[in-house]
Amino acid sequence: MKRLFFILIFLFGTYLIQAQQTYTVDGKEYTLKTEIDGNLDLLWNIIDGQYRYFIRKEDGTIIELKNTKESRKFKEEYKEELRKLITTSTNNIDKLDLTLYDLGVFVDDYNQAADSNYNTQIEKIDILLQLEGFVGISNSPFVYNTEDAINPQFGLGLELIDLQTFPRHALYLNARHVLKSDKFEYSLTELALGYRFRIIDKSKFSFYTNIDFGTLSFFKSISYSVGPADEPVRREAKETEFQSPFKFGVGADFKISDNSFLVLRYNELFALLVENAGNFSKNISLGYKVNL
Repeated sequence: MKRLFFILIFLFGTYLIQAQQTYTVDGKEYTLKTEIDGNLDLLWNIIDGQYRYFIRKEDGTIIELKNTKESRKFKEEYKEELRKLITTSTNNIDKLDLTLYDLGVFVDDYNQAADSNYNTQIEKIDILLQLEGFVGISNSPFVYNTEDAINPQFGLGLELIDLQTFPRHALYLNARHVLKSDKFEYSLTELALGYRFRIIDKSKFSFYTNIDFGTLSFFKSISYSVGPADEPVRREAKETEFQSPFKFGVGADFKISDNSFLVLRYNELFALLVENAGNFSKNISLGYKVNL
C-alpha cells in the first residue's frame, strides 16, 4: 500500500513538472503551462494577475502575444506576430481574440494542417453564450398612447450562437421592464424569445435584424374618467398576455475589448401579427454585452 502511495506521489509530481516549466523570454524567466504541444506550442500562465500567452516555434524560440492599449485603443500586436508565423489563408487571424480558448483552437488547427500525424489536443466548443445588460426608452408603439409619451426601460438578455455551423444566426431571450411616467401611466414586464440574423458580421462590428416571435407580458395601466359631480375616477388594469407578435427591429454591436461589446438597438419598428396603435416606434436601447 505504501509503495502504491509513493508511486502515485511520484507520478503526480512528474505531471506537475511537465505541465509547468520555467522559460526565458526576452531575458526574463517565466513559469509557464503548456496548453498545446505540436509544431507550434501554446504556453501561458497568470502573471501579476494578468493572463499572458506565448508561442514556442519549432526552433525553440518563444515570443509573447501582446495586446497593449494606447489612447483607449488596443494595438493587437499578437495578430501581426501570428501573421509572421502563419501565412495560410485557412487561419482567420483578423477575428482571433486573445483568449486561451481561441488561441488554443487556432494553434491546434494550424498543427493539424501542418502535421498529418498530429492529434487534436482540445475539445472544441462551438456554442457561444453572451450576456447583455441594457437601458433605454420606449413609447410602447403597440399600446394606445395618446400623447406619444416616452418611458424609461431597462433589461437583461442572453444570446446563443452556433459558431461552427451558423455563425450569422442567433437565438436570444430578453427580459425588460418599462417604467411608468406621469404622462403615460403604463408599465410592462416582458419576456421575449427571438431570432437574430447578422447582415454584416465583421470582427469589430456587426449589424443585424431582430425578430421577437414569442412574448409573455405582464402590464399595468392606469386611466381616468369623469364620474359623478365631475370627480375624476381612477381605473387600474393589470393583465398577463402571451403573443406571437413577430416584432422586427435592428441593432449593431461594436467590439470594445476581446470579450465585450457596446450594443445599440432600435426595436419594435413594426410587427406582422400585432397592429401599431398609431405612434411610430421610439424603442431605443444602449447596452453592454460580454462573452461567457
